[in-house]
Amino acid sequence: MRASNVFFFIKRSSCVNVSGKDFHHIMRNIFPFVMAFAFAFAGECFAQTAKPADTAGVFVSIDTVKRDGIKAYADSQKGFEEAARKAAGCLRALFMQNAFYKDKFIRYAEFSSAADAKKFADAQRALNTPAQSETAVYEVAKHADASTPLIIAVDFDGIPAASVAEFMKISKPLRDGTNTEKDVLSYELYVSPENPARFFLFELYKNRAAHAFHSKQPHFTDWDKKCAEMKFGRKGKFMDAKAPSK
Repeated sequence: MRASNVFFFIKRSSCVNVSGKDFHHIMRNIFPFVMAFAFAFAGECFAQTAKPADTAGVFVSIDTVKRDGIKAYADSQKGFEEAARKAAGCLRALFMQNAFYKDKFIRYAEFSSAADAKKFADAQRALNTPAQSETAVYEVAKHADASTPLIIAVDFDGIPAASVAEFMKISKPLRDGTNTEKDVLSYELYVSPENPARFFLFELYKNRAAHAFHSKQPHFTDWDKKCAEMKFGRKGKFMDAKAPSK
């Protein structure tokens, strides 16, 4: 049934009689604004509810294995990422192999609390693995000073298979040059054992001043420029951290 007239409310205390034709004209003009407001409101609500938890604890284990045990160790850790993500408070986890020194690996995980990171580290230490491991847990600090270490975790996405060799070529001088800087505690590029185009750069500095110095060095600025020319995605996460617990 189609009504010839409808009442359209304009103010709380008044209304006007609007014909069906005029009503449709009005609605056609205001509908986009109503929907834009609705989507903006819904988007704002979604952004608030979907905001990820902040990282409060970081688990890092640098593992070295014997040359004849590299494949066996890599195979034994294939389930690390999935298992770690099921641990209490885990936000993300990675198991990667050093891009240049194949006998070295990293187990890396971020947690919503330092306590959960420590529990996970204890569980990992209890495992019987053939690797010689340097394991540490960092509690993310809310405020940084000259004694606060800085962790930077960089993920590289979308590197074309044809560009992997070139990326490795330009990254080796960066790795070698950076590790000569006196206040760099660790600077290594890692690659997924199962996906040769997935890279992870783990950076650890004595403090933010050390990173500021690093960012001005030719081995970094040259590499940074070449990466920009290659046009692939990279995302870095900066975390000030308290002195690690072993």
